[in-house]
Amino acid sequence: MSISEETIVDFDGATPQKQTGPVNSPNITANIKRNNLSKDSIRIIYTPTPTAISTFFFIQRVGYYEASNGFIRTSPHLEGYNIFLTTSGSGYFDFDGQHHVLRSGDIVWLDCKKDYTIGVEDESWNYYWIQFNGNSARGYYKEFTKYGNNYTHVNNLERFKHLFEVMLNLAKSSSIRREILANDSIVHIMTLLLENRVDSSLTLNSVPEYIRQSINYLNWNYTNKVNLDDLSEQVGVSKFHLSRNFKRYVGVNISEYLNANRMRYARDLLKYTDYSIKSIAQLCGIPQPSHFSALFKELEGYTPLQYRKKWEATGYFEENEPNP
Repeated sequence: MSISEETIVDFDGATPQKQTGPVNSPNITANIKRNNLSKDSIRIIYTPTPTAISTFFFIQRVGYYEASNGFIRTSPHLEGYNIFLTTSGSGYFDFDGQHHVLRSGDIVWLDCKKDYTIGVEDESWNYYWIQFNGNSARGYYKEFTKYGNNYTHVNNLERFKHLFEVMLNLAKSSSIRREILANDSIVHIMTLLLENRVDSSLTLNSVPEYIRQSINYLNWNYTNKVNLDDLSEQVGVSKFHLSRNFKRYVGVNISEYLNANRMRYARDLLKYTDYSIKSIAQLCGIPQPSHFSALFKELEGYTPLQYRKKWEATGYFEENEPNP
């Protein structure tokens, strides 16, 4: 039975109905009745608003499957990305001519437009999944896969499970802030995956102490003027050696790493303060406001002022996140 023809039952015990496509109400959630899936398996198809599509990372589909032997699915060949988190049992994905087994704590991130197959490897496979998209989703995906594969293993499984549960609840929520909070959860998952991938890469490559010192220095001094000469002197190696090996071990060059820290700080200042753009530029270690604005737009897709206005338009200034 195809995805568009699944029989679903609302949680309140309503009569089964046919779901023929994306639903307009986020409150429609489903227990799936289908061969090779348990009665506790859930799938929610979510229709994002035009604002979410143009501005945020947004959920397309999200679910939790308890699959048994014989379960197989193929790529939907849609615009979007799928992330699968294995919680127990064993599954697999076939991609780019290779077969990969997935066990508890393994995560795979796939482009929905590309050919792939997933399924149960042995007797059962329990996993969370989300299909999502957003204007800069491809950039995150390329960053994750630039190390040569589409999967990683995470040790903080409960943290990821919690994020998927949050997104399941948001997808069936009627909160007017659900799309803002969903955007935050998707970004959080992608950020954790990138951090995990970089950490794994660093461990595998036995990072030299001077690279670790460089990272620590940049993490603490990104609000100041930093140049390669000063950094190389600080860690005791030539600037040519440092520049060449920093990207090898960290995955980005020194200026990209520095600017990523500065833009993260800039986003917080734009959201939570009323400082002028000039003041924010200086606080981020970029004395020329025009250069700061150009760099911010290049990396974020909006000018600093546009970013602030979009954030203010949500009216979302509570100290604590509301329950969805």
